[in-house]
Amino acid sequence: MIELDAQNLARAVRAGRPTSSDRLDPVTGAAASNASAAIVTSVEQAVVRAGEAFAQWSQLCPTARRGLLMEAADSLEAKADQLVEAMMGGIGATEEWARANLAFAVRIVREAAMLTTQIAGEMPPSSKPASSALPSSSARSPSEGA
Repeated sequence: MIELDAQNLARAVRAGRPTSSDRLDPVTGAAASNASAAIVTSVEQAVVRAGEAFAQWSQLCPTARRGLLMEAADSLEAKADQLVEAMMGGIGATEEWARANLAFAVRIVREAAMLTTQIAGEMPPSSKPASSALPSSSARSPSEGA
């Protein structure tokens, strides 16, 4: 891949040529990361993969969705030091700012997880696909038995 400045990078992307670009640490000027520019085929592949992921996600019961989102939040917390370093090097963030934003992100993911099983005037979700958390039965008199 060829390293390019912003103007030439834009031309290369429009022409469909794979390219990459270094992002510099705004404080030290050292290369903080290298990113590949998307071309049409890579965008199309990403769209297909997103559709496949959604098909799988949509089949999960609420409890499974909640579990995956909680795992994601746990993973963010476990990698806090690495993520803070990346923010500091990539955008020149202070450690305090990076940690505050990371903590906010973790709270948002946890809230999203909790919302997957929140009852909102609808049939309560079940952990078993295609079923309800409420039993259904016809009304019976005490003499009929259960």
